[in-house]
Amino acid sequence: MKRKTRFAVASLLVLSVLSACSTGGSPQITEVTSNTSQRSQELEVTLTLQVEGKEFASKQVTVTTGTSVYQALSANFEIQDNEGFITEIDGESQNADEGKYWLYQVNGKDAVVGAKDYLLKAGDQVVFDLKKM
Repeated sequence: MKRKTRFAVASLLVLSVLSACSTGGSPQITEVTSNTSQRSQELEVTLTLQVEGKEFASKQVTVTTGTSVYQALSANFEIQDNEGFITEIDGESQNADEGKYWLYQVNGKDAVVGAKDYLLKAGDQVVFDLKKM
């Protein structure tokens, strides 16, 4: 009798598992949307402009993941460039004769890549400074 009972219980368990896994015909796809993942794609960063260390403009902006410094700058300030090198921001032009060029830092550290290559992260503090080299 014990053997029949064990077999019946085991059979019921197997049937329960199989019926729970059944999709009833065609497979169903469930789309899951998460507000946190959408919010994590938006980043707040600060863009600051200086001439010889003196600030003349600053904006806290919201960008999406994958935005470069160049994209954020051009979306928020009027810029000109020459083959990707920024030559003017909001009317302030670099001057090769005086040795003044636009340089930038991120979080207090000199950038080691061009503005088009640096992808922003949440909280980044970007400072462009027109100064002598």
